[in-house]
Amino acid sequence: MNFKTYFTPSFFLKAIFAISLFILIFISSISYKHSLSITESSDWIIHSYKVNVELEKMFSYLKDAETAQRGYIITDEIVFLIPYNTTHKKVSHSYAELQNLIKDNKQQQQNLDSLYQLIELRLLQLESNLNVNKQSSKNYSLFTDNMRIGKDLMEKFVPK
Repeated sequence: MNFKTYFTPSFFLKAIFAISLFILIFISSISYKHSLSITESSDWIIHSYKVNVELEKMFSYLKDAETAQRGYIITDEIVFLIPYNTTHKKVSHSYAELQNLIKDNKQQQQNLDSLYQLIELRLLQLESNLNVNKQSSKNYSLFTDNMRIGKDLMEKFVPK
C-alpha cells in the first residue's frame, strides 16, 4: 500500500467535496428544523392575535350597547337603541368564534364561560336600566342604583 496514492490532488478534491457535502446537508437539516419551529411559533402568535381581536370585539360591543343606552336615556330617541338591540347577537357570534378558537384549552373555556356569564349579567342590567327609564314616574334613585351596578359590572371587564 503506497501512501502517495492517498495524497494525490484528486483524493484531496474528493475528500473536500465529501466534507463540504456533509456540512451542507448538516446545515440544511438544522435550518429546516428551525424553519419548522418558526412556522409553529408564527401559527401560535396568529392564533393568540385572533383570540385577542375577538375579545376586543366583545368588549367593544358592550361599550356600544352602553353608549346606545345612554343616548336613548338622554334623548328619548329610539334610533339610539339600534346598536343596543344588535348587541346580544354580535356578542353571541363572538362567543361562538372564541369557543371555536379555544376548543383545545379547558382552562380558557372555563374563563370564557365565566366572561359570558358576566356579559349576560351586564346586558340584563342594561335592560333593567331601560325598563326603569321607560316607567312613567321615573324613579331616579332606582335608576341611579341600577346605573351604579352596571358601572361596577363593567369595571370587572377592564384589566387592571
